[in-house]
Formats: sequence, C-alpha cells, structure tokens
Amino acid sequence: MDNRHNYCVILAGGTGSKLWPFSRLEDPKQFHLQGDTGKSFYQHAFERCCGIVPQENIIVVTTLRYQHFIHEQTPQILEENILCEPHHRNTAPAVAFAAYKLLSRDPQAVFAIIPADNIINDLGAFRADLLSAMAFAASNDAIVALGVKPVRPESNYGYIQASGGKEALLRGEPLRVKTFTEKPDPEIARVFIASGEFLWNSGIFALRASVLKEEISQHMPELAAWFGGWEDNLSTATEEEFIQKAYAGIQKSSFDLGVMENTAKAWVYPASFDWADVGSWDSVLTYAEDKDESGNWVSSGVGVVQECRNTLAVTTREGKLVCLKGLENFLVVDTEDILMICPRTDRNSKELRSYTFMQKYEKYK
Repeated sequence: MDNRHNYCVILAGGTGSKLWPFSRLEDPKQFHLQGDTGKSFYQHAFERCCGIVPQENIIVVTTLRYQHFIHEQTPQILEENILCEPHHRNTAPAVAFAAYKLLSRDPQAVFAIIPADNIINDLGAFRADLLSAMAFAASNDAIVALGVKPVRPESNYGYIQASGGKEALLRGEPLRVKTFTEKPDPEIARVFIASGEFLWNSGIFALRASVLKEEISQHMPELAAWFGGWEDNLSTATEEEFIQKAYAGIQKSSFDLGVMENTAKAWVYPASFDWADVGSWDSVLTYAEDKDESGNWVSSGVGVVQECRNTLAVTTREGKLVCLKGLENFLVVDTEDILMICPRTDRNSKELRSYTFMQKYEKYK
C-alpha cells in the first residue's frame, strides 16, 4: 500500500489538569510512565503510529514548554516534525496548525489525529481499523471518527450515534454520524448503551488536510483568520514569527465542538480495538485492575483499608504504606510536595487546583 501521503498527528500539548496533582503544568500525564510498561503514554502513542505510517510522517503538536520531553522521549523524531504552539489553546488550533503545515508540504496529505494519552493494547486491530478509516477519508470528503463499542454507561466520555441503528454498526464499515453528545449524565449514558446505536468517541480521527481547511473556514472562521497567510509562512524561515503572532490572538477551542458537531462531513468507523482514556480520577479507579471487593484501590499496592468504599489512593512513592478507614467515594493523592484528600468528584479536585493560580501557591501548578 502506498502510504507516502499518510501521516499521524499526535496531540501532546495538554496539561492533564483533571489528574492534578499527579499531572502538573511542568510535567503533564502524557509524559509519565504508563503503568509498569517502562514507557510513557506519549512513547506508546508514537510507537503505535510507527505501525501506521513511515516514521518521517509522524507529526507531534506540543507546546514550547514540553518540547524537551519530545526530544528526550523520542530522539528519533525529525526536528521539522515537532510543531510547537507558543500556548496550549485546546484541540482545534492544534489540529488546524498541523493541517495547514501538512498542506504546505503535501497537498494530498491524509492524516490521523492521535491523542497522546490513550491506552490501546490490541495494536493489530488498531492498525487495521485506522488504515481502513484513512483509506475511506482519502477517497471521500469525510472526517472519520473512530468509535469504540461502549462497555458501560460512562459519563466522562463523549458518545457518537451512528445513522442506520445498531444493525448498521454490526457491518463494521463507515457510517454517517447522526449525533454527538459530550459527557452525558449517567442516566442518559445508560439509555445510550441500551439502544445499541452509540459508540464512545475515542478522539481518534482520519481526514484529508484539504477537507479540514474547508471545514475550519466554514465553521470556525475566526480561527481560520488567525492562520491567514499560512501558505506564505509555514515551512519557511518566517514560520516561528508567524505562529507567535497567530497564537497571540487565537482563543481556546475544541475540535469536537467547533468542527465535528457542525460539519456535514462527519462519519464514524466502528473500531474493534480496546481503548481507554485515563483522563480523570474516576477513570483511573475504573481501569484499576486489582481493586478490592469494596471497589477501593491503592496505587502503591501496600495498603491497610478498612470500612472504605470506592476510594482511590494514589502515591508517587513506591512501596509506601497507605492506611485508610471510613472513607466512601474519596480521593487521596500523595505526591512529593502535595497531599490532596477530598470527595472523589472532578468538581472538588478542580476547585482545589484553582488555588494554584494564587501567587503564593503558584509553584504547585
């Protein structure tokens, strides 16, 4: 198969703030080790891409703050394939930057959007599904989302409803997207699961760079305007200055909300690979494999846990004894310089993290 025009774009510029204080502004989760694999989430993403496209066709979008992680963890990457945003502005600007950059190099570019922090174990199925989605995108005006069959009513994920109902999903081929729903409440998630018509949104997409350029111009004209003049500046000596000026005005925006929920070119490919997005403390507890009979998990593996239910205790210190009693739905996170204890909700951890924006706590971001 000729894959000279196929590219993978890894998004590696997020801060992982929902996993604070484990994930920090200067050391975000994608560059942490993935369990006991000996490699980071980002390194696993890079290796998965090596099975899809030539290594020289792997592009990484990150920020200047995290550029050193890319060099340290993947020294084999080409320097010109590291796209550094001056500031992280969420997924839409990152994807747009990559698309315009690819168009400046290869007008026929077809690329996959790959989050840096997913967990995928079945690499054979991943490769087969993504290559099929990319082949479809190459010959159609389509933005193809890879949808994963849900295994539980998860309210921390986005959902994609495919046209044609559950019977169509069984055919294992691209389908028109009927609806996108971002993080429904648990009751609605249960309805979605029962219908058999919905897939989890993996955040992995396949599309032509030229198609995305058109969709951004139509649905996100302000973003397109800030990148105005990319044809004369990207892949030239003026690129860095151009990007600095563009990002001075670009606002935070989501690719899913800005493009996928508005485009008439949204398709979904029912994927067969396993997938997990460990993007919140709830998801960490969900995917912990050795929880006790009451749903508790201690990351160090050394714990005295009494009269607790659904409580998560994470420590960065291997072998540390963790003693808990009388906690239900609690989160305990112990790092070298922060101890956080609170009821286990995104709202609570987000509220506590907000104090790091005060000057006296700024070093704890």
